[in-house]
Amino acid sequence: MAKELATIKEYAVIKSDAAQVLSESLSEGESLGFGDLARIKTPAGGGKAWELPSGDVSKAWEGVLLLRHPVRAYWPTSIDDTGGGEPPDCSSLDSVTGVGNPGGACAECPMNEWGSAGDGRRGKACRQITRLFFLLSDSLLPVLYPAPPSAFQLAKSYVVRLAAQGVPYHRVITRVSLDATTNQAGVAYSRPVLEAVGLIPEKEVPAITEYREGILPVLSGMTLDADEAI
Repeated sequence: MAKELATIKEYAVIKSDAAQVLSESLSEGESLGFGDLARIKTPAGGGKAWELPSGDVSKAWEGVLLLRHPVRAYWPTSIDDTGGGEPPDCSSLDSVTGVGNPGGACAECPMNEWGSAGDGRRGKACRQITRLFFLLSDSLLPVLYPAPPSAFQLAKSYVVRLAAQGVPYHRVITRVSLDATTNQAGVAYSRPVLEAVGLIPEKEVPAITEYREGILPVLSGMTLDADEAI
């Protein structure tokens, strides 16, 4: 990770007053929402290629991880039956306290117990989604990658490994690729692989840090959407 990547100099946020541009684009009282951000989805069926917001298809992509934000959401019926876009009955933006039905302390909620998903599934009825907000080189807005519950520990382990080296995760360039595997039922699925491939050059850190600090309150306060759980 000692290698500095020249590509960081191409990040649009470094060349522009991002906060001013965004402020001038929104009316008074408006804020960014889930639907305003481009989204990168995990491919289904064990696929090994990402479909990026640009329309390109690639085996890997890179960006600055601005925020790792674990959240929880509970739908009483299958995600496939929500009709698309239905808000969860209960959700938690801090993974501590649920708001809605059943609500209350997440640690004590029966919907947070293994096997509560029903239909013989081992998972939890309450989905544990890890929102990963990335800044890509060609955009002033972050993209959202809602990592599935199966990737929760992978994302956590990645940022903890960096912390053990004294490196905040938002001070590196992260490459995201895919690993195809199968669950205990033999169903193929894809999971993300996160790898730090370089440090942000010191002279570029202030611009990235200022941008991050300005947008964090917006990102951490976004309400949950059913599309994140698919």
